[in-house]
Amino acid sequence: MFIMDEWDTVFHMPFISQKERQEYLLFLKNLLKDQVYVELAYMTGILPIAKYSAASELNMFVEYKLSYVHHLNSLLDLQSHLPK
Repeated sequence: MFIMDEWDTVFHMPFISQKERQEYLLFLKNLLKDQVYVELAYMTGILPIAKYSAASELNMFVEYKLSYVHHLNSLLDLQSHLPK
């Protein structure tokens, strides 16, 4: 399980180059996409992932708005993964 808060911060920092942003997207792709060890990736950010990933780097996500959090909790049954 991966949890990344404000994953898109690098896109809002003027001192980070376009090349570095593309390298970051490639890093995330290699880390998360089609990897057997990834069961869940929960990423928060200001804008949708598609805004930054024009190609297929990060096209494997289902995006939810905060208004759907209660629905997401029931879909994933997060309580069953917590230690007792």
